Amino acid sequence: MKRCKALLGAIAILFGQSCVSVANAMDQETIIRRLEAIERKNNDLEKENIELKRRLSRVESNNPSARNNKVSHDNFREANNLHNANNTKSLKIQDNAKTQFSSLDEPEFISYQNEVSKSANKSNLDIYNDRHFELSASFLGLMPSTSNLVYGTEVSPYPAPTPNWNDRTITPSFSPTFGIGAKYSPSKSNDIELNWVHLATAASASVGVNTAKQMVGPSWLLGSQASNYATAFGKGVFAYDSINLEVGHTFCAECDFKFRPYAGVQFVDLSQNLSNLFTNAHGATFHTNGLNFISTNTTSGFMGAGPRLGFGSTYKWNDFEFIGKMGAGLMIGTQQSKYAQTTTCSDGCIGLLTYNGSTIVGNNQAYTTPNTTQVIPTIDAKLATAYTFAPTSSGQFKIELGWQAAAYFNTVSQYIMTNLCPCDVPDAPTGLYLATGQHTLNNFTVQGPYITGKWAY
Repeated sequence: MKRCKALLGAIAILFGQSCVSVANAMDQETIIRRLEAIERKNNDLEKENIELKRRLSRVESNNPSARNNKVSHDNFREANNLHNANNTKSLKIQDNAKTQFSSLDEPEFISYQNEVSKSANKSNLDIYNDRHFELSASFLGLMPSTSNLVYGTEVSPYPAPTPNWNDRTITPSFSPTFGIGAKYSPSKSNDIELNWVHLATAASASVGVNTAKQMVGPSWLLGSQASNYATAFGKGVFAYDSINLEVGHTFCAECDFKFRPYAGVQFVDLSQNLSNLFTNAHGATFHTNGLNFISTNTTSGFMGAGPRLGFGSTYKWNDFEFIGKMGAGLMIGTQQSKYAQTTTCSDGCIGLLTYNGSTIVGNNQAYTTPNTTQVIPTIDAKLATAYTFAPTSSGQFKIELGWQAAAYFNTVSQYIMTNLCPCDVPDAPTGLYLATGQHTLNNFTVQGPYITGKWAY
């Protein structure tokens, strides 16, 4: 009986070892098949190399001019050497794999193979992100806007006990402008970026009315005693400079979807000048002399700097990127405002321009405020898509197309006249004398499409 039990135990041990051996043999067979497939691909690459060398030798032997064409010859050799270098790198990777596959199980083998495949199929965008320096230049079509661009009010019918008032406004258009930038990336995850956008533009508008039925003029001079002006002109001049310096960190820099928060400082210098002219002549020019007219000029400016925070995200699809970015901040700076008005009556206009029964010969008035310190909030955003081109020996080019906008709250300061003095001022030229005014703060915005070229090296 004891001998039978011992015999059965030996058989069980042998049977178990045989099962393990069979399993190991199956794993090794799978790995060997994969190695053989890699070696076959490598052999194909070597055959292509040999064929390229034969073609090069045939060209050099049959065409003497090819030997003298150094540029073409060197370019061909450079391409051939690059091909050989890639094959050598592939062979080294495969040799390393051969020494390591014996200790890898099936999941580890698949993971290793995927990593090798990713390295071999690196996109142009991945190569671009490996660069450390980037220079950019932008062409933008920006449209400035504020909420105080009314240059005159049209009254129809006039005179009448129940007239209708219709404000006329200046409407700026998209104006061509430019921006430049620079970026340094000490690593794939960290970067420092500097951008500057400059805008200088103007917009104008005008309206003419039939003085028998209508009139046009400033909103504070519309009533039964007002002169029935026939033409109104409005002009707005805008200047805007924005500089942003930001430091960012990209999470998951190797992923298709990247998230980048950033912090930095911003600087802005913006100004707005609004000019209005009302005349009693049809079709007069903006700077007409010798007519009855009222002209007003309102200037406002702000210059300041402050901290800025934001975030951006990009999604990679082959060599394309889809980009979104938003930032917000606070700026502290100085704000200025001035209002000036001139009323003129030329010779021969007796009775055409009067106030309280007196003829207006001409007067100049101005309302100036001292510089004040203000803290204003800001917000900006952009949406874009970008395409990365193949690299060259001197760098790599990317083009970005999108839309951007920025808003600066309570930046434009303005004093609006609301009433006139009810009586003539003693010992002074007769005219329209301002009595009361209202201080308003308006938002300044810029928005529009842009296209940016970026060069990384």
